[in-house]
Amino acid sequence: MDTLLLDLRTAWRSLSRTPALAAAAVVALALGVGSSGAIYAFLDKLVLRPFTFPIDHLAMVTESSIASDRQEASAGLFEDWRTQSHAFERLSGYVWWTTNLTGVQEPEHLVGYRVTPDLFDTLGVQPALGRGFAAGEDQPGRSHVAVLSHELWQRRFGGDPVVLGRASVLDGETYTVIGVMPPEFRFPKAVQLWVPLVITREMIEERSAHYLLCVGKLSPGVTVADAQRELRRITEAAQARFPGQDPGHSAHVFDLRDYGDPETRLLLWILFAACALVLLISCANVALLLLARGAARGREIAIRAALGATRMRLVRQLLTESLLLAAAACLLGLVFASWGIDAMRAAMPASIARFVAGWTQVSLDARLFAFSAAAAALAAIAAGLVPALRTSRLDLHQTLQREARAATGGRERHRTRAALVGAQMALAVVLAVDAGLFLRTLRNMLGTPAGFEAARVLTMKVGLAPSLYRSDAEVIGYYDEALRRLRDLPGVETVGAVSRLPLGGSEINTRFAVDGVEAEPERRPITLNQTATDGYFEAMRIPLLAGRAFGSEDRGSPRTAIVSEALARKHFGGEALGHWIRLGVPGLQGPWRTIVGIVGNVRHRNLADDGIATYIPHAQGADREMAFAVRTLLPPASLGPAAHAALLALDREQPVSELAPLTKVIDDYAFLAARYAAGVLGAFAAIALLLSAVGVYGVMAVSVSQREQEMGIRMALGARPRDVLRLVVSQGLRPALAGVLVGALLALASGRGLEGALYGVAGRDPLTLAAVSTLLLAVAAAATWLPARRATRVDPMIALRAE
Repeated sequence: MDTLLLDLRTAWRSLSRTPALAAAAVVALALGVGSSGAIYAFLDKLVLRPFTFPIDHLAMVTESSIASDRQEASAGLFEDWRTQSHAFERLSGYVWWTTNLTGVQEPEHLVGYRVTPDLFDTLGVQPALGRGFAAGEDQPGRSHVAVLSHELWQRRFGGDPVVLGRASVLDGETYTVIGVMPPEFRFPKAVQLWVPLVITREMIEERSAHYLLCVGKLSPGVTVADAQRELRRITEAAQARFPGQDPGHSAHVFDLRDYGDPETRLLLWILFAACALVLLISCANVALLLLARGAARGREIAIRAALGATRMRLVRQLLTESLLLAAAACLLGLVFASWGIDAMRAAMPASIARFVAGWTQVSLDARLFAFSAAAAALAAIAAGLVPALRTSRLDLHQTLQREARAATGGRERHRTRAALVGAQMALAVVLAVDAGLFLRTLRNMLGTPAGFEAARVLTMKVGLAPSLYRSDAEVIGYYDEALRRLRDLPGVETVGAVSRLPLGGSEINTRFAVDGVEAEPERRPITLNQTATDGYFEAMRIPLLAGRAFGSEDRGSPRTAIVSEALARKHFGGEALGHWIRLGVPGLQGPWRTIVGIVGNVRHRNLADDGIATYIPHAQGADREMAFAVRTLLPPASLGPAAHAALLALDREQPVSELAPLTKVIDDYAFLAARYAAGVLGAFAAIALLLSAVGVYGVMAVSVSQREQEMGIRMALGARPRDVLRLVVSQGLRPALAGVLVGALLALASGRGLEGALYGVAGRDPLTLAAVSTLLLAVAAAATWLPARRATRVDPMIALRAE
């Protein structure tokens, strides 16, 4: 312990003699530690530890089909799994659910789950306040009880513990609050409440309806593979009992750790890999600084060795200095990480953040502190080890001789510096190329026609409670009157409504049949299924290519539909008018509809959408949840309060949600991942560029300082300043050029791995690679030119006198 304290005191005194160099090393390391810490905090919360409860024996169960391995299950198949399986101790189900909280000053649209009563027991989590659901509360007449999320309890009920037993009105029906979940609980997303799921005999018998998600606790000693084999046998037996129901379907079981949005997971791993590159560049930068410092300390180290210090003792002392730098870098890195976390949380739209499980809960914690400390320590050791070994290997007699001062910067040390500069440049190229690819992806997205005009469109959503609007006529009547009131607002050009906004993060797809074509239910083509009102295509500026739009003639029989150009071309050879189309599969299929119009293709799910879509008139579909599109002559945001008031005046019990310009909706959903990747990677690339420039400048500055006599002699022998300038710049650019070439090869490999997240640009895009390489070489040339200019000002007489 005494030796350690002595090393620390000696290290502190040594570093205090060169405060500028020590500060530069601390900032460089802190940038790497802070950036990686910020991304690690999100990766830890969203991917590594997506849930706060133990998940070692929990597994998800879905139906698998030709289209997808992760498809919702039917209630009938879920009952077969639950009653016949021995691989699971308990198997629970849940269904996404939206509801309106009313009977309060301001009604609110809430998102929650209907769950089987044993869900919380399956997960091993109980409410922090009150109780969970009891057996039998999934039966009609006993199911009107609710468990609140901690966030909803705090926000709408003021955190009042007396909330237990309080009656709340959901969709016009009274529910009793029986519990409040812990603040950190989220499954599978950060929803706002849970109510019992009532599974009726009719639901069990209708095996073509798929809406249940399932999670189960495995029995002791049972693996995921064992459970999947058993459930597949149960599924095959069910298909034998009900021939024609879901042929080709099976069961898919996977670990709960693998649950989540694959796009979010991919984005976070990409960002974390970028952070690792920044940290490596920081290590190289600090290693260059410590090498420069070691060169200046050659005489000091030689004297220590002459006084009896062993090489191991010298290395330990130098590494102690590195660890002292790491401690300061860790503290400053935590500050940078905190800023980064705040920036990433602020950049996430609130409407999305609350449903991304764990996003709002990311903060500084013990795990982040441990990660930052470990990263800083490892980075400091990695950065300090080579300089420590090099410095401790100085030739004692040569160093102590006055005429051998230049030996401290010998050829071996120069090669080490060149290698570190090249490594910095190579890693910076990879980062900058990846950032450039995502910047081009974002640019391509913003420039891609989506099939509609989003400018000057205000959007909002309304979901009508079934208990208040019981019949289709009442639903249709509400939306007719709502459209009329919105249309009468000053500055409104035209109004329409649709079941799901394009590029709005939500979609409903269904299989369909066309007249004259026979196909098995599982092999029928799939279309986006939209319900639209009169005026929707006009409000969105979706072009009508043939036939007519919806109008008053679509309020009864015959049943009609409008299809997209892509569907008409693929399934009708472009001549779709007058043909029939039928949505759904046997058991859940609708009536035959006559195609009366063809509209332009709309990119709905994302910008790579094939555009195949079918629209049915709202007067024949009576969808309860609709999104309004109000085209206005005014800025859309300025119309928001008036539109909100108009709908509340129609019915104060029906909340208006997600009031926003359509451009913001698209930015929040369709472009969010690309914006995040481009912004964060761009920031990392800028840091890498700065550190690389500082590294090149530092190496050349030290080199010029050590070679002043050589430069003076050259100039005394007739070399012109431009010759010296050319010599120094060319020598400085060699390792930078080598690093750029190596980085280009690495960037080609990394770009190939990014192709799944890019749009409109190849992972091996030569334009991006050439632009980045040119930029980095220009920066390296500028960083080399400044020390080279100083070399041209060396006085030859001073150099000759020194000789």
